[in-house]
Parts: sequence; structure tokens; C-alpha cells
Amino acid sequence: MQWRHAAVKPPGDAKPDGEIVDLIFRRVRELVKDSTDQKDLILKNAFWTYTTAEDVLREINGRALRDIPTSNLKTGDLVNKVSDLQPDGSTSCGAWIYAGVFGGGVNLSKRRDSRTDPGGLGLYPNFGWTWPNNMRILYNRASCDRHGKPYPGSKPIV
Repeated sequence: MQWRHAAVKPPGDAKPDGEIVDLIFRRVRELVKDSTDQKDLILKNAFWTYTTAEDVLREINGRALRDIPTSNLKTGDLVNKVSDLQPDGSTSCGAWIYAGVFGGGVNLSKRRDSRTDPGGLGLYPNFGWTWPNNMRILYNRASCDRHGKPYPGSKPIV
């Protein structure tokens, strides 16, 4: 996941996509504010306090809804990794694979360090963010024999 910065300011009355979605949602909600129709309840009751794309990303990231001693998270803290999410309803998350993308309150998808490669493998862990948990390799069995021993002379990552 890489954060997209605006290349140029939108011309004239043009607006960024997120601002358009927010504007449409708020106007539609205003249209149904006095409705008692069952179909309008979802709009009337929807949690919507987002004003920026980063607000949405924070929500997708997930947070503790109460103290989680095993993860050292306090109520309201953003989760830092998938394993911070709890099956008991004490955490929320918009998409589990993105849990931690805003870990520590920092938008990790904005990172642009394309020089630091600790393992010399071309992985650059501080450039953007990968899901889940910023892992750059999820499975690499093709570089090893059936016992897990790397093939001699082969590349460490296939």
C-alpha cells in the first residue's frame, strides 16, 4: 500500500475523490434526516466523522475499544498489528489485512525510504506498507529443498 499524494491542486471547482464521497454522503443523510422509513435507518445511524482520507485509513487500521493488557493497548489506541485484533469485540477494524498500517498513530503507507534494505534482498521495509503486518515475504518455499535448506547458489528469494 502506497499513499498517493496529490500531484496538483484540482482545477476550478474540482474536488478530490474523498471529499466528493464525503459531500455526497452528508447531503444524502440530510435528505433522509426526518424519514421514518426503515430503508433510511442505515444512513441515519451510520458512523461518519471522516473528513480526510487519513481519517478513513485510521478507521480501517483498527483500534482498541477497551484496554487490552496482552497487547499493551489502551482504549482508543490504534492497533499495531493483526495479532492485536481480538475476537471478543474489544477491538474494531475496517479490514484485518490492514491492521497496523496506521500503527503508532503514523501513516506507514506514506513512507518513502527506498535506500534502507537491511537484508540486502531488495525488500525495503520502510517504503510504503505491505499487508499483513508489513511482511514482505509471506511464503518462500520455492527457494529451499523439502527440508527447508536453501538450494546452493540459488537466490534467497524466489
